[in-house]
Amino acid sequence: MVARRRHKHKHRRYNKHDRLWRQLVLKRDNYTCDITGQQLSPKKLRAHHLESYAWNKLQRCNINNGVTLSIREHDLFHEWMGGIEIRCTKKDYETYKAQRIRELLVLGV
Repeated sequence: MVARRRHKHKHRRYNKHDRLWRQLVLKRDNYTCDITGQQLSPKKLRAHHLESYAWNKLQRCNINNGVTLSIREHDLFHEWMGGIEIRCTKKDYETYKAQRIRELLVLGV
């Protein structure tokens, strides 16, 4: 099980642009985790930046730079990357997603 920890930079995501970005990403994806295909309530989902929030300021509010993930899959992705502070890219996410889907298929989930 993934240990849930409070996002260190959660406070920075409370501006109106970030909240709107999150809402638009979740709505576009029909509140469905991109990895598991589960449709969940917004409280159980994260809008994940494909190109890191901290490293790609120009793409922060571009909904095409976002994907909807369950809290668990979001935590697992950042654990796989080596931590929440590690710079991630769309390619990193695509690699992780392919690997994770293979794992879920083997597990029969």
